[in-house]
Amino acid sequence: MKFSKEEKAYIAGFLDGDGSIYVKLKQRQAKLMIEILGKKGKIKTPKEFLNLAERIDLFQQINYSKKRVQNSLKVKKVLKDEGLLAP
Repeated sequence: MKFSKEEKAYIAGFLDGDGSIYVKLKQRQAKLMIEILGKKGKIKTPKEFLNLAERIDLFQQINYSKKRVQNSLKVKKVLKDEGLLAP
């Protein structure tokens, strides 16, 4: 898996100091983020984009987030409305 310079810098800064403890506590989120970052640059179709959005939705469940307003259901609707995804 290749990371951009910005992604490498972000990860290095995050792991510097207390970040390493945080990663141990948030191991599921970290693994999911690495998976998402690895797939992000390989998206070629609307269906692949929707699949990635569905993986991102898992953060809402893992973090018990209720404030998130953009999710895969909204992405799916936009893709269908634009004729980029079969109904």
